[in-house]
Amino acid sequence: MSLDFDDVGLLDNFSLAQIKTNEEISKFELDENLVGAERVLYLLQNGQEAQISSAILMLPEDFCNGPQSTTTSILNELPKLLEENLSIQMEACAAFTKLFEKHKSLTNLLSEHLLPMMIKGSNLKSSEIALHWTNCILEVIPRLTNAVIHEMILPFVFKKRELSQNIQSRISTCKLVSKVASVLDRKSLIQNILPVVATLCQDIEYDVRSAMATNLSAIVQCLDKETIQSTMLKEIEDLAKDEEPVVRYAVLDTLSEIVHCIDNDSIAKMVMPIFDCFIENTSLHQINILAQLSCAFGKMCYMLSNYCNDAAKDYYVSFYRKLCTIGLSENDRKTRVELMTNSNSSEENDILCRQYAAFNFPAMLKFIGNERFEADLSNSFHLLCRDPSPNVRMTIAASFHEVCLMLRPKANVVQNEFIFLLKDGGPSVFEIITKNIGSILQAQREFNGTQSKPRAELIEAVLNSLTTIMNGTSWRKKVEIITEMRSLHSCFSQEILYKKFFQELYSWLFKHDAIPVKQELCSTLSFLVHRLRNVDHRDTVINNFLRDFCQSSNFQNRITFIDLCRYVMRDFSSNFFKINFFKPLITYADDNVLNVKLQFALMLPKLKVLLKIPTDQALVEELERSIRKMLIYVRNCSVNEKIRHAIYECDRIQFTVEKSCYSKSFNPKAQSEDEKKEEQENQLAADWEIEKKYKKTKPTRKVSTTLPPNILPMRKISSETQDKRSRKTSTSKK
Repeated sequence: MSLDFDDVGLLDNFSLAQIKTNEEISKFELDENLVGAERVLYLLQNGQEAQISSAILMLPEDFCNGPQSTTTSILNELPKLLEENLSIQMEACAAFTKLFEKHKSLTNLLSEHLLPMMIKGSNLKSSEIALHWTNCILEVIPRLTNAVIHEMILPFVFKKRELSQNIQSRISTCKLVSKVASVLDRKSLIQNILPVVATLCQDIEYDVRSAMATNLSAIVQCLDKETIQSTMLKEIEDLAKDEEPVVRYAVLDTLSEIVHCIDNDSIAKMVMPIFDCFIENTSLHQINILAQLSCAFGKMCYMLSNYCNDAAKDYYVSFYRKLCTIGLSENDRKTRVELMTNSNSSEENDILCRQYAAFNFPAMLKFIGNERFEADLSNSFHLLCRDPSPNVRMTIAASFHEVCLMLRPKANVVQNEFIFLLKDGGPSVFEIITKNIGSILQAQREFNGTQSKPRAELIEAVLNSLTTIMNGTSWRKKVEIITEMRSLHSCFSQEILYKKFFQELYSWLFKHDAIPVKQELCSTLSFLVHRLRNVDHRDTVINNFLRDFCQSSNFQNRITFIDLCRYVMRDFSSNFFKINFFKPLITYADDNVLNVKLQFALMLPKLKVLLKIPTDQALVEELERSIRKMLIYVRNCSVNEKIRHAIYECDRIQFTVEKSCYSKSFNPKAQSEDEKKEEQENQLAADWEIEKKYKKTKPTRKVSTTLPPNILPMRKISSETQDKRSRKTSTSKK
């Protein structure tokens, strides 16, 4: 490829144009003696545009780092800059908000100088900049005094609510009104804010009415029930009858949040009829509106649960069952899940409606009570778990544990749905449901106050789902699921736990190389081994650890064994660790790999804490011998330095003396916990010995000899007659 010299000339001209002259560079130079507020003031007065924006961003940090005259000069300089440079408006918004947050003692000074600039910025023609300044005012209002609010904020609100203002300005007024209402006292709120609220509720633009309906809940919660009944309920009722569905459903969301603030008579006479009117006037073919109703339906029913009779509950539940089947044909309701393709907008709205219904299922179950689940909601729950859309199945899977906890002690009735979601729900579904698998299994195991035996299909589904996640690529998801597996000891029997899950956990230690995954596996295995009631199984697991990791030729496995020892120290007693793990771990002082020696050296302080004098004198000598070996034979400078530091930390710890005055490092609480662990382990071993003897001497099952009264007992046959009969039979055979 030939080189074009004309292009080279253009590049040279371009590069020459980028080179700054000495005069241009001198403009960016700054005196090193200028610090804090003085530097900010200098940059605001003499800096370039980039320097001015950086100086404004530094205002919250450097505002008080200087004399008071300098801070006053900065506040006087800011209005000129904001008028001349519109490009620094965003930086000023962020800086002013942080100034109010950081310098609460200067609220009056900042309000006097900064609030006029903020109010002026919210009236700019640029809607984006005006919105940023309005949001800045919203964040500042809770930090202002009542005097400042009456003097500056309320006139600003009164002006922005006028019809001469644009729509965006009146919508922002709705937010300002709700924020001011949370700060003012009740008398000022009734006098100044409620007239503005009434004006905005009757605005000619439905966007403004919708925004006001959305922000009504914050205002209503600041009023007493009498004021709500006399002033606000009429506005809410008018908005609920608005011609625009957006306004009506904004009111529905607000009603679900303020039901607890309304008296019982108003709920019965106004709120419930409004809710019934929403349901009656919403056709199942109006999908856009139906999705909004489905979103707020569960919360509204839950808030009205104390005011509904059985007939009203039946009416709401029947409508909810229809929401769960929107867009599904009869075949979809009977057949299993199939992948959805080529979905258009109407199908997407149908899916959204069913997704909201799945989200609201726990609220609906709370609404009717777990006694009516099988009669009223079990079929809907079955359909949601087998929905063709993965989004619906993911939503119901996220709340599956809540449903199981509410159905206790009859959570076993949803076990088929749980198995289905684990098997055929899809990878994204069982990733969600396995996050709470422990609480789900524990709730399903308790059936009518007894411990039900888990089905083989359930165990297989749980194992397959866990294995699928562990075969993935995300190590964070693996760590989450391994942590969740700690709860399996209360969900399955000891035999199932040992034969099924221990083997999987143990095999994963060899398959996964990510350090967080390995460490979490070691932690979970140690936790579960400590809860094994069968001492023989526990000894088998420990022997496997010693064989496959402690004595492994792979140095990574030996480092894994050191990690395991850390967690064994956490879960087991010090005596158990010294009997089973201390001597194998000490051998790593002679290891050929420096990383293994380094990890072992970091364990030395923890090992020394376990030892007690004079009982463990032999182990103390072995520990000191291993320390001397590492100091002599390790010659790598960086490793040797870390080992020496670990040994220094070890030397600072004193040995615990038995039955005497303890050292300064001794913790009585830690020793009491260690003694409890040791007593628990001794009791476990004793119980296991008794259980083994009972199994060996267990009598055979006796057959009952009692007969019903209508059957006569058989006559006893003497030994002589038996011999005669046996002779006759033998001769007949011959």
